[in-house]
Order: sequence, then C-alpha cells, then structure tokens
Amino acid sequence: MFKFVDTGFKLINMIVLGYFSLRIFHKYILPLLKSEMDSDRNFLCTLRNQKISLAAKKDLLEKDIQREILEQQILKQKLLYWNSSVDQFKIATAVSQQKLTDKLYERKVAIKNKRLEMELSQTTIDAAMDEAKKTLQFFFKDKEEGVHYIVQLIEQSFIKKGS
Repeated sequence: MFKFVDTGFKLINMIVLGYFSLRIFHKYILPLLKSEMDSDRNFLCTLRNQKISLAAKKDLLEKDIQREILEQQILKQKLLYWNSSVDQFKIATAVSQQKLTDKLYERKVAIKNKRLEMELSQTTIDAAMDEAKKTLQFFFKDKEEGVHYIVQLIEQSFIKKGS
C-alpha cells in the first residue's frame, strides 16, 4: 500500500513538474522564439525590398543608356547632314572616325555599367550574406541549442496541426 501511495505522489509530482515546465516554455521561451522568427522574417522582407529596388534602378539605368544611344544616333544623323556640304573624302573620314569613337564609347559605357552592376550586386549580396551568417551563427552558436531549436519548431508544428 505504501508503494502505491509513493508511486501516486511521484506521478502527481511528475504531472505538476511537466505542467510547470510547459507553462514556463509557453510563457517565456515561446514568445522569444516567435520574436526571433519575426525579426528573421522582417530581415528577409528588407532584403527582398532591396532586391526590388536594385532591379528598378537597373531598369532605370538601362532606359537611360537606351535614351543616350538614341540621342547619339540623332546627333550622328545631324552631324552627317551638316557634313553633306563637305566633299566625299572628309565625309568618309569623319564617319569612320565617328563610328570608331562610338564603338569605343559604347564599349567603355558597357564595361563601366557592368562593373557598377556587378560591384553593387556583389556588395549587397556580401553584406546580406554576412549579416545572415552572423545572425545564424549567433543564434545557433551551440550545435545542441540549434538541434534543440529545430526539434522544438517541429514539435510546435505538430502541436499546431493537431489542434
């Protein structure tokens, strides 16, 4: 009979301890985990917004380049029309020199634009990766804590699906 009462009290103690552990988890740890996940989501949203902003800037630069190319072509046509009064030799020389200059200019502009785009995207990617890496390293500084966090997320997911 004494064993039965002792076992009963152990069972009651275990239930109470489990209840308090679960209560502490829900009151302190779960909000902390939720806030951390929210901050991660906000960070990802910020990165997406930056990506959209950079894409818009890229489109704007491409439109500016096209506009400048069109202006160059218009200027080239005006130049050719003005030079029509000059003899054929000077026209041929001016046109060939202009074409070479335009090709060099277009190449230089294209190279500079590609370099700027690559540097801008690389800088943004490097900064985002460094920040994400630091955040994840800080958050999962201990392997056991990381595994425990993932297990808790999976358990929480099952708890939500069950209810």
